[in-house]
Amino acid sequence: MNKVVKILLVLVAVIGIVGVQSANAIPTLTLKSGASTAIIFDEGLGDAYNFATYGAAAIGTVTFMGPLGVFNINVTTGLTKPAVGSASLPYMDVASQNTSNRAGTLEIWFDDSGFTYDGGLIMNVGGTFQNTATFETRVNGTTISSLVLGPGAASGSVGSGYLSLTNPDTLTLYTNIDHSGRGTTSFDQEVVTPEPSTLLLLGSGLVGAALYARRRRIK
Repeated sequence: MNKVVKILLVLVAVIGIVGVQSANAIPTLTLKSGASTAIIFDEGLGDAYNFATYGAAAIGTVTFMGPLGVFNINVTTGLTKPAVGSASLPYMDVASQNTSNRAGTLEIWFDDSGFTYDGGLIMNVGGTFQNTATFETRVNGTTISSLVLGPGAASGSVGSGYLSLTNPDTLTLYTNIDHSGRGTTSFDQEVVTPEPSTLLLLGSGLVGAALYARRRRIK
C-alpha cells in the first residue's frame, strides 16, 4: 500500500468519525489565561492526542500542550465518550498539570453533548494546588455542583441533583486555577454517574504525562 493510499484511508476514517461526532457537538477543550486563549477540538488543530498518530483510541481524548499567558507549561487532557463512558452513562475527566512563572489565573472548560441520561452525577477532584482552585460541573452553562480546593494537597467529592440530559444539552467540566506566584498545580477532575466506574480518576493523567515525556524524548 503506497503512501498516498494510506493518507487517503486516514482522511476517510477521520471524516467518518467527525461525521458521527457532528451529530452532537465535537468535544472541546478551552484554556484561558489573561488575554491568551486556546480552543482545541477533538481531532482539530492543536489536539496532541490525535487519530492520525494514535489511532481510534484517541477519539474522545483532547490534549493541549504548550504555554498560555503566565502559565508557561501546560499539559491538559480531557476525556469523554467514546474513549470513556457513553451517551447513556456519562463519564468526563480532565487531568492537568499547569506551571506559572508568576501570579495569575488559568480557566479550563471541557465540553461535550449528546448524552441521554436521567439521574444524578458525582464530581470527584484530587490534586496538589499552588494556591486555590475552583471546580464546577455545568449543564448548558448552569452550575450544578462546585468545589474549592487548596492550597496544598486536597481532594473532594460532591453530587448534583436529579438531571434529565438530552441532546443537545452541553455538559461541562470547568476549572479556575488561582496562583499567588510561581508554582505548579496538578489535578484530576471527573464527573461520573453513581456507578463503580471511577478507575480513571488517578490514571487518566497518564495520557498527558506520556505525551509530554514522548515530546521531551523527540527533542
